[in-house]
Amino acid sequence: MPFVQGQLLNRTLEAEISTLCRCCDRPLQLSVGSDLSYRVLSDEAEPVISIPFVDIGKLEDPSIIHDF
Repeated sequence: MPFVQGQLLNRTLEAEISTLCRCCDRPLQLSVGSDLSYRVLSDEAEPVISIPFVDIGKLEDPSIIHDF
């Protein structure tokens, strides 16, 4: 994810995500930045977007994946 790499490199990064809508299978494109900003690139799309908060200091498992 751009957030982690951007923080490690102390740079602003951006990633474009191409996927399909879970409800209707229409193509969906998003841009996510390392500053946790996002832009919906698909016309007429209004996706529900959430960014989970993980307290790194309280991780019990060595993998961050399980805390998401």
